[in-house]
Amino acid sequence: MVDFQKLEYGRIFGQFCGYFREGLDFTNERGERQFYGRYDYLGNTILLPCQTETEYAQLPEPGTLIRAVSHIIPSTKTGSLKSNIIQMQVAGRDKDFQNPTPDELYAGYLFYGNIFVTEKIEDVSRRTQELYRQVIVALFGGSYKFSLTDDLELYSAFENNGIHSISGTVDTVIIPAQRDNRWVQECVTTLNLAQVQPFKTNPAQPKQPAKPSA
Repeated sequence: MVDFQKLEYGRIFGQFCGYFREGLDFTNERGERQFYGRYDYLGNTILLPCQTETEYAQLPEPGTLIRAVSHIIPSTKTGSLKSNIIQMQVAGRDKDFQNPTPDELYAGYLFYGNIFVTEKIEDVSRRTQELYRQVIVALFGGSYKFSLTDDLELYSAFENNGIHSISGTVDTVIIPAQRDNRWVQECVTTLNLAQVQPFKTNPAQPKQPAKPSA
């Protein structure tokens, strides 16, 4: 159970336990080399980035258990979300590594955090004449939009502004595209919102919340 009182405001944290599967090295549409590890959990796979080619070269053997904690932040170049790994523990390398429980291995890539609601939108599209619902939240470094047209319960759980505690799962997928007669790829990160509630301040908690650990 995550203690939201201890989390930094304006941050979304990711947490994952699983098995390393393979390394991926590709070029995005801006001509930048991208390095990722693909990881399995009991149900699917996710992608976590390597910051450098050296880190990519040091990825573990396939089947190795890992634990990871990340910041999920908007990219300054594209505005899309990306994972920024802040802690990675590897079985057989880190002495304090604890084997994941079955529940952790089934959970997949989780996210949670205390964010700022900046706008709620409920309107009718001029183009399709269909109702849509969106919630825009502010993060350190940018913003993110939850599209909640089909989930009135989650949309209503957000107040019009203020700090809210949110949690859910993270999806990552590589999208290929052809640019100037060359194939490029981009890792797309999506947040699947599961729970939300207005943040309730506990005066007994410290003023500077801490980061979670793996």
